[in-house]
Amino acid sequence: RGADVNAKDRFYGARPLDWAAGDGHAEIVRALLAKDAQGEAEALTAAAGAGHSAVVKVILERGKLGPEALSDALAVATQAQKTEVVALLQAAGAKPPVVANVDPAILKSYEGTYDGENFSVTIAAKDGKLIATADGGPLTLVPTDEMTFRAEEVPGIKAVFQVEEGK
Repeated sequence: RGADVNAKDRFYGARPLDWAAGDGHAEIVRALLAKDAQGEAEALTAAAGAGHSAVVKVILERGKLGPEALSDALAVATQAQKTEVVALLQAAGAKPPVVANVDPAILKSYEGTYDGENFSVTIAAKDGKLIATADGGPLTLVPTDEMTFRAEEVPGIKAVFQVEEGK
């Protein structure tokens, strides 16, 4: 009836697709996607982590997601031990996220405290990974290349370091 399928709620900033996927409502997910709802990759990750195989099937049927989205969903499903969802994602071509070997000197160069508008995060190198510590506790940042890292505990979150003039 013309409702905005991409409207976000004011508290969480979530869209209808986020809520439907996270709660396992496969037919609602199908209807929202048919109306070009945004956030398909995030919805897949949420459904995968919750073990909502029917929702995962609906999203995979569209075949619009790239390898990174499939890998993120696979990582979440694997971590949550959702074996049925893991099998669905693997059948769709999902591969475990890439882990790159990065020179320890490069990792060490990223150490320090980074201040944002409403946050501060401290980065330390450890065992070929970076440990990011902020108010919400530590996150392990696993390298996918020399500058890009994914959060091991929360797939879908990534950090990219930009180096300019050696800094």
